[in-house]
Parts: sequence; C-alpha cells; structure tokens
Amino acid sequence: MRKIFLSFLFALCFMGMGQSIAFADTINGDGYTFNTDTGHLTITTDSGTTAWRENESINKENVLSVDLSRNFPTGVCSIGENAFAGCSNLSGTIELNAQTTSIGANAFTGCNDIDLILIPENVESDIATTDIPNNVPYLVYSFNSGTFNFIVKDVHYGSQNTITLPDNDIFCGGISYDGFKLVCEDTFQVKPAEYDGIAWYYHTEDDDEITITQFVINNIAGRETVELPESFDDLAVKRYDEDAFLDCDPTHTVVFVVNEGIEATIPEEYSKIDITTENGNKVAYFTPSTIGVSEQTLNILTVPHDTTVLFAKDVIVYSNRDTPCPVVSYEENTGGEIIITNVALSIFGSMDGYTVPTEIEGKSVTTVMINSLTNNEIDKTIVDKAVNKIVYELNPDSDDPETFTITNITQGSEQTSVEIPNAIGGKTLLSIADDAFDESVETIIVPENTTINQPVDVTKIVYKTNDDGDVVITEVVPGKDTDGSTKTVVLPKTIRGVEPTYSEAVKEAMKTIPHGHNDDTKWYSSDTHHWKECVACGARLNEAAHTFTWVTDQEATTTQTGTKHEECTVCGYTKTAIEIPPKGSTTNPVEEDSLTGSNTTSDETLTDKSVVSPKQTIPQTSDITGVVPLVLLAIACGAAVVAIVALCLRKKN
Repeated sequence: MRKIFLSFLFALCFMGMGQSIAFADTINGDGYTFNTDTGHLTITTDSGTTAWRENESINKENVLSVDLSRNFPTGVCSIGENAFAGCSNLSGTIELNAQTTSIGANAFTGCNDIDLILIPENVESDIATTDIPNNVPYLVYSFNSGTFNFIVKDVHYGSQNTITLPDNDIFCGGISYDGFKLVCEDTFQVKPAEYDGIAWYYHTEDDDEITITQFVINNIAGRETVELPESFDDLAVKRYDEDAFLDCDPTHTVVFVVNEGIEATIPEEYSKIDITTENGNKVAYFTPSTIGVSEQTLNILTVPHDTTVLFAKDVIVYSNRDTPCPVVSYEENTGGEIIITNVALSIFGSMDGYTVPTEIEGKSVTTVMINSLTNNEIDKTIVDKAVNKIVYELNPDSDDPETFTITNITQGSEQTSVEIPNAIGGKTLLSIADDAFDESVETIIVPENTTINQPVDVTKIVYKTNDDGDVVITEVVPGKDTDGSTKTVVLPKTIRGVEPTYSEAVKEAMKTIPHGHNDDTKWYSSDTHHWKECVACGARLNEAAHTFTWVTDQEATTTQTGTKHEECTVCGYTKTAIEIPPKGSTTNPVEEDSLTGSNTTSDETLTDKSVVSPKQTIPQTSDITGVVPLVLLAIACGAAVVAIVALCLRKKN
C-alpha cells in the first residue's frame, strides 16, 4: 500500500510539472527571461544579451521591450554582438548601465521602432559600429552616483525634435539610482521626466564656467528641498541667471538652499534657505514663500550637514525631523526686538545641548518660547537668564486643536516684564497652568480679552492694539506685597515694540497707584522753564530753567538786515527774533529782554525740538549814542535863533 501511495503522489507531481511547462507564459534561459504574453525580454547577465538568440522558442519579431536588469552586484555591463539585431518590433527606451564597458557590433541592426537609447559616454566610441538606425534617437550621458548628476554629453534626435526622458532612474553597476538630476546644455532639446523630473540647463561662458539659465521641476513627490550646487561634477557654476527660476510652478512646495558665495535670485513665490558664516560657524536662514508654506514642508527642511543652526523667520517649525542641527523659529516686532517662537532640536539628539542665542540678525532677543511636546530634549535647551522664557504645549487632542497651553513663565533678569501672547503661529491661547508662574515674574503684559489669573504679587498690564497699530494701555492691576501693600508698578517703555499710550481711565487711576514715572519724549515749557511729563499720570519730571544761546537765522549783508533769536539748548524753546543791522552800519539792534520777549502768550507751551518755532521781527530802535549829538545840536541851534532874535529887537529899539 505504501508503495502504491508514493507512486500516486509521484504521478500527481509529474502531471503538475507537465501542465506547468505546457501553459507557461515565460521562457527561462541562462541569463535571460522572456515573457511570451507581453513580449518583454529581461536580461540579467552579460552573456544573456546574446544567449537568448540561441533559443528557437523566442522569435526576434516577438520581442517588444527589453530590460537590462540591475543584477547585483555587477549589472549588465557588456552588450554582445548582434544582441538585438532583427528585433524590428522592439520599442520603448533601452537604458544601458552607466558602467557599460562595451557594445558589440550590429547590436541594434534593424531596430527601427526603438524610442530612445541611453548610452554612457565611456562607450561612445562603440556607437559607430552598433548600426543604430538613423531614425532612432540616442543620448550620450555621464552619471555620478555620488552627486546623482545625469549630464547630457551629446544628442542624436533621430526622427524627433525633442527628447523627453521616460523616468529619472538609471542603473549604475548592480544598483538602480532613483531621482537623478538632469544637467543639460541649453542648446540641447532634452526634457526631464514628466513625473518627479528635475533639470538644470546651462550656458558655457568664455572661461569654461557655466551659468545656469533655467531650472525645471515636474510633479515633485517627496522632494522638498533643492540645494543650488556650486558645481555639477566638473562643471563649475559661475552664477544662476536672474530668470533661471521664472518658469517654475510656485505651487510646488520646493525649498531652495543657497550656499554662501552663490549668486542666485530666487523668486519670492518660493521659499529659500540662505547659508552664511557667523563667528566661524555655518548658519542657515529660512525665508518663507509669499504664498505660504505648509507645516509638513517646515518639518522636513534639510540643510548641509555642517550647518550649526537653522533660523526660520515668521514661521514656526514645531518638529525637527530631517535637519541635523537645531531649528530656531523667530519673529521681529515693530521695535526691532526678536521673539523666538520655538526651538526644535534634532530628533537625533544633541550630545552637549544647545544654547539659544541672545541675538539674531544683530538684534536683541527679549523672549524665548519653546513648544515642549515636540522638543526632543527640552532639558538640553539652554536659555540665557537675562531673557524671558515661556514654555507652551500644543493641544492637538483637545476640543479645539488649534490652541496652546502655557506651562511655564520665567522673567529674565534684564527684563522689566513678560509679554504673554494670546496667539502663536495662528494657534490661540487656551489656558495658563496654575503653577506656570516662576517666582521671578513681577509684571505681565497681556492683550485685552485674555483671561489670566496671575498670582497676587504679580502686576498685570492690559493693552489693546488699534487698527492703525497704536498700542493703548487700558488697565493696570498692581501686585500686592506680603503685607498687603500695593507694589510699585514698573511701566513698559514699549509693548510689541511700540511706545504705548494710556487711556484716560488709566491716567486717572495712575495718580494714586505708585509707579516708576515713564517720561514722555516731548518737552513742555514756559517762558522761563522746561520739563517732561509722566505719560501715565502727568507728573512734571526733570524741570529746570532754560539755557539760552543765540542762533542766527539769516546773516546780514551790507545792504540787507539779518535776524537772530535766542533758543534753549535743552528743549528747543525760542524767543522772538530780532534784526541784525547791515554790515558796516553804525547802529545796533536793541536785544529784547529775555523775560518779556517770549514768542508765546501762554504760561506753558508744548515744545518739540524737531519743529522750528516761527520767528517774529520787531522794529529797529536807534542807538542812544546817536541820539545825544542830535539833541545837543538842536539845543545849540535853538540858542542861536534866540540870540539872533534878541539882537534884531535891540537894534530896532
């Protein structure tokens, strides 16, 4: 029975094998496989390029397409003689391996329907004997597996006017490289693949350096960052033409990386990263596109591996997935102060931690905000004690995912207050944790309609921003000392970089609230004194007597009078102008008394030093030294007349 059972199994296996051979749609040979259904010939070894022709089951006219396999570790690198001769229906693209060493004679005889042949330049000399039909286009190229540069060396268009690459991958040895960059002289009519294709077109200058004249990118997929090369293998880039990027589709999420020393103009519709050197370190600055940039793109930004930090202005990078260095997001307020909105360390970690800078673009950092949920090593993020620090968490799992919660507030040693944001990167403040306030916090500044239950010893200053950008303080809630007394309020010089004004209600309240006076920039004055006023309560500050000096308004000439006036060197208050007599005149003007010659009729005047006060001219008064001789002359004449009259009367009598 056992022998019968085994015989039965053997018979079944034999029947099955026979059925497989009879109905198979592939023909396998040494170094090749042919699919009789599709007409596709796959060659896996050098010998396979000719061995398939010896198989009588394969008709050359039935070969419709050929794939020179990526057979590891060498690939197909030698094409035998007559390899595809007589394959009259062969079409599509024949991609020869970048490491091909030879192409046999008559390899393409009669292959009139081939769409394109890609030939590496090291076997270009074999082309003459391969018998490629004249109507068949071919492209000679070089490929660098280190840079992914696919450089066009020569083109034969055949019956076509333009050559379009079918894809952007190429075999190099036993490996297929996907995502190569087409580099092509702009005199060649060669286009990149229609999907995920990228191309650089150039013009060769007289010094053999090249100018990039056009950049093309098609339907990108997963390609977020494009670094502008300084060279393409042996082709040194002199510059990028100012119109090189105008034909790009700005809806792509591509980000251009411009290394230091590269001359390139990136359209503002594209995001870019500029690489520069500061204090011997390579740093990067990200500038977002004017049409916006997605959070996904921000989270996968890449920079050169030796970059020490990436600064991202006016956007917030929450997650640092692909950047090998910290990413510092920041914004600049109207007054030129820098507020860091997040610090994201690399997911690969930071061995020694990262010290957040106190200056960016040469401007002082006043506040550092950190999103703790996406910062992989927040404990290694070192913030200078002189600046404010706010730690927050996004709330993706809450009822309103577009919100954040503040978990820690620390006031810097060189800061008089902490400005609490009600929005960060388009996300609104949901709440502040009860234990968020560090003991260093003395004053917080918050926008109107923001609910904050600050500790009793913390002063709260509330403000609003008008449509024209002016900031108005609408409420001041002073903190209390442990004994219940009111703390002295420290008023902010600026809020969001803008010098604030005070509502009338606050001005009245500040007359009774102890505070450090915050003087106005304007000078107030009377005829004799000047002073400044506290912008919050109106108290006079720095009052002192004027210190006058003469200022010439118009110099006198020999034929024309001039004018001059007295002006306070501190506040700019001016007296009424007087005349300067013509040069050579024997008269001098009477200078008006400083106590009665003011150019104002009010007791107090608001004076701005930047505005010149109007000058008033008074009539010229004769010098007394000229009056005395005239008087004496008149007296003498009168005496003479009297004497003559008396003499005449005497003679008559």
